[in-house]
Amino acid sequence: LALTGAARFVITVRAGEEAPDAITSLWKDRLLDRLDIEPFDPAQTKSLLEAVLGGPMETSSADQVFTASQGNPLYLRHLTKSAIDSGALREVDGIWQLRGHIGLSAEVSALIGRHLEALPPSVTAVLEYLAVEEPLSLRDLTELAGREALEEAEDLRAIEVIKRGDDLVVHSAHPLYAEQMRASLGQIATRRLRTQLVAQLSSTPTEHVSARLRLAALAIESDNPPPVGDVVTSSWEAMRLGDLVLGERLAQSALDRSGGLTARLPLAHALSWLGRGPDADDVLTPVDPASLSEWDLTSWILPKAANQFWMLDQPEAAVDFLYAMRDRVSEPAAVAV
Repeated sequence: LALTGAARFVITVRAGEEAPDAITSLWKDRLLDRLDIEPFDPAQTKSLLEAVLGGPMETSSADQVFTASQGNPLYLRHLTKSAIDSGALREVDGIWQLRGHIGLSAEVSALIGRHLEALPPSVTAVLEYLAVEEPLSLRDLTELAGREALEEAEDLRAIEVIKRGDDLVVHSAHPLYAEQMRASLGQIATRRLRTQLVAQLSSTPTEHVSARLRLAALAIESDNPPPVGDVVTSSWEAMRLGDLVLGERLAQSALDRSGGLTARLPLAHALSWLGRGPDADDVLTPVDPASLSEWDLTSWILPKAANQFWMLDQPEAAVDFLYAMRDRVSEPAAVAV
């Protein structure tokens, strides 16, 4: 039919899949033009989203959708629908904004699930580790899953190995693979994987603060959580680096285990700086000021008053609170603060 020109053809072949010789010869013999359809880039993704949504979209939100979909039009369609249905993607003052987790729709979850279920168990094990923590160094993942499993996963295009500095790091081949794997893992299995990852990552010294924070974030939900004091310290470190979400998560973990003021303070700071004033006030309110030393009292008064003043928009109440509490402080340095 192609040779005689008796019909017009549009033939699609999935990237990476074998095509029959008769199909391959169509472009090899130039009977048809071959056009490789690439995923959308970030700018194309944003343009398409705005066309579909009917209005401008916040650039950072469009970037999040692109990161999740990697420009795949099928994934992009389902992720956008899922985000709208869940309320994570919504229009605010004429601008579309993504707030919170996108999540997988039932359709795309089933689509990716079928693909992952066909993978060998050894490859699935590799993806399970990446679902808990990504990326991982080739060395660490080899220790955990074995070299043969990694080679098989790469051959099946389930993972991607990238050179970063002097090291090789491993990512899942698509972000939604890890997302689907996370959704399928139970709490006990996830905890087991976290514990194994913490043990492996702890086997080498962690000199950089970002590496310590990564380890702390894994360890708080493992079978061997770090001491509460160390978690509180990590929470403050995360906030100093500008990661308020991680700071909140670490401080909440410390508070759940201790209930003490040392955990309440970083949690309240994180929540207030994230614009969640009422939540920050709820964290600080249960504290009994009569049980505190003067310096602990000062450490509690200041964030509570600041949160009232700026985040709750209650300046009069904040000033009244400061005057009432100041009478409980006598040490000159604390009074000055």
